[in-house]
Amino acid sequence: LSASFSKDPGMDLFLQVLVAHLILLLVKIPLVYFISGSILPAWFQNRNNRVLLIFKMILAFISAVVLYRVLIHQVIWPFIYGENQGEMPVLQFIARILYSVRDLLLVVAVASAIQLLIHRRNQDRKEKELIRERLQAELMQLKAQVNPHFLFNSLNTIYALIKSNPAIAGNAVIMLSTIMRYLLHGTKSGRVLLSEELEMLKNYTDLQQLRFGNRITIEF
Repeated sequence: LSASFSKDPGMDLFLQVLVAHLILLLVKIPLVYFISGSILPAWFQNRNNRVLLIFKMILAFISAVVLYRVLIHQVIWPFIYGENQGEMPVLQFIARILYSVRDLLLVVAVASAIQLLIHRRNQDRKEKELIRERLQAELMQLKAQVNPHFLFNSLNTIYALIKSNPAIAGNAVIMLSTIMRYLLHGTKSGRVLLSEELEMLKNYTDLQQLRFGNRITIEF
């Protein structure tokens, strides 16, 4: 609706401009998808071949600008606006070329910025996922180291109690089985009830109390 088209723009001009820009999308959309969908991902994945990527991007821009001007000169002006530009001065033609370059660069820049933002968010998510997986692996390794050691000590304690106090030994077996069941099944969901966690800790400390006797004091 620029004043260069009409001093009193109306609905007819608006529809003409709308159709003209829809036609120009035939150039903008493939260029944007080529740059943001092909060039940028390859740029991040392959650092050794960036000269070729730059060459492809420049070639794509040149092709897009040529096609852009062809559509404007051969389709939009004669068939949409009903104008015949005829011969134009060299400087005016260069100005039109630069206008097309600016128009395409703006669209590609916005699309690329969005693509870079999405790429950065995906990278952050992957980094957080890797950290979480690493911590989970460390936790599982720690469990694998602690559980057999704890089980070995608990069984030794229970074995010593079987002859001296069978009743306490029986309770110790129940406490140990409760702890092992909790470690195998109760923690798979990632979240547990606080009451269940406290019960497991109580059973664990009771077993330690049986093992160390008066040498250890535990308070909740």
